[in-house]
Amino acid sequence: MRCLEVIVALLLLISAAYAQDNQPALENPAQPGTEKSPASETEKILRPEEISSFVRLLGSRFMKDRTKAQAAIARAGEAVIPYLQETLRSKNSQLRMGAVGALGQMKRPAAIPHILNMLTDSNLTVRRAAAKAIERYGVKIFNDIDKLVASGKLSETSIPDHVTARIYQSILRKLFGEIDRGGHYPGQYEKIVKLGTRAVPGLLYLLDRSLIRPLIVNGGSAAVIEALSELKDDRVIKRLKSLWDQTQAQLAELRKVGRTPRVDNWIRMLESRKDSLAVALAILGVKEPFNEMVKPLLEQAKKTTGVYARLALFYHRAADYDESQKWYRRAAKASGSNPVMHYNLACALAMGKKLDEAVEALKTAIEKGYQNFGWMMKDRELDPIRQKPAYLELLKKHCPQFLPKNKQEKKQQDLKK
Repeated sequence: MRCLEVIVALLLLISAAYAQDNQPALENPAQPGTEKSPASETEKILRPEEISSFVRLLGSRFMKDRTKAQAAIARAGEAVIPYLQETLRSKNSQLRMGAVGALGQMKRPAAIPHILNMLTDSNLTVRRAAAKAIERYGVKIFNDIDKLVASGKLSETSIPDHVTARIYQSILRKLFGEIDRGGHYPGQYEKIVKLGTRAVPGLLYLLDRSLIRPLIVNGGSAAVIEALSELKDDRVIKRLKSLWDQTQAQLAELRKVGRTPRVDNWIRMLESRKDSLAVALAILGVKEPFNEMVKPLLEQAKKTTGVYARLALFYHRAADYDESQKWYRRAAKASGSNPVMHYNLACALAMGKKLDEAVEALKTAIEKGYQNFGWMMKDRELDPIRQKPAYLELLKKHCPQFLPKNKQEKKQQDLKK
C-alpha cells in the first residue's frame, strides 16, 4: 500500500511539471491581441507567476534577492515592462527603486520613458536609482531618445542636464586623459568636440569639479575651459562669464589679505584661471575680459620688453594671429637668439595663412638652435606648410629622419593628422 502511494505521488508531480512546461508563453497584458516581437537570443520568456515572484523580490530586504530579481526581469526583456508599471507606482519606495534598477539593466528603448518618469519621483533614493539606470545605457541612449522624440513618445528636454552630465562624465574624463597637453593647437580637443553640444552639461560638471579637485581631469580646469571654448553654446558663455566675475572677486578679496606663501599660491592659481577664461571667452566672441586682461600688459610693454612674449602668447591662444605675429617679432628681436620665439612666430604665420613667411621663420628658428623636431612634426599649427617644397627642404637638411620616404609613408602620415 505504501508503494502504491509513492507511485501515485510521483505521477501527480510529473503531470504538474508537464502542464507547467506547456503553459502558453507570456502575452502583453497591456496590449491584448497585438503580436509579440520575437525575443532576442539573450531574452528569457517568463510565465506570469514567475514575474510576480520576481517582482515581489524587488522589495526584499536582502540585496541578494533584489539583485537576482533585477537580473531575471532584465533578461526577460520588453515583454515584462507592462508588469512593472504598477510596481513603479507602488507606495513602497524599495519596490520602485528595484523596478527602476531592473529597467536600467534591461537596456531596451521601450524602458527609457519609464525610467525618465522616475527622475521626478518623490523619493530621493528612487530618483538617484533612476539617474543611475539611465547612466547604464551610456552615450548610445541618445540615439534611442532621438527616435522616441521623432515618434512623439518623448519631449526633446526629457533628460535633465544633471543626468546628461552623469552619462558623459566618464567618457569625457577618459578623453581628457588621451589629450596631448604639450601645447595649444587647433584640433587639440576634437574628440570632445565631436561629441557635440550634448556633452556640454558633462563638461560644465567637470569644470565645477575641477575647481575643487584640480586632478579630476588631465590638465585640470584649464583643459576643461579650453575644450569648452571650442563648443559654441550659450550655456558655455554664461558659465564662463559667471566664473570670470567670480574669479575677479576672489582675487580682489585675496589682495586685501596679508601676504603669505599660501595666499600667494592662491593668487597665482586664480590669475592663471583668469587668463584661461579671458582667452576662452575671446574665442567665443566675448572680447571684454580679454581686453581687460591685456590692458595692463600693453601699458607695461611701453616700458619693458619683458612682456612681449606673454602678449604674443595671449593673442596667439585667442586666435588673433595678426597681433600675435606683431608681438612675436618684437619678442624675437628683443631676445636676440631665442629660437622658441621664431618657432612660435612660424606657427602664428602658418595659422594666419602667410605660408612663405612661416617657412622662413621656421628656418630661422632651426638655424638659431631649435631642436624639438618631434614636437615640430606633430604640431598641428604647422600643417598648412607641410606640403611646401621649402619646408621639405628644411626637413631634408636638418632632420631627414622625419622626411616622408615614399608616397605610401606620406599618405599614412597624412592619415594620422
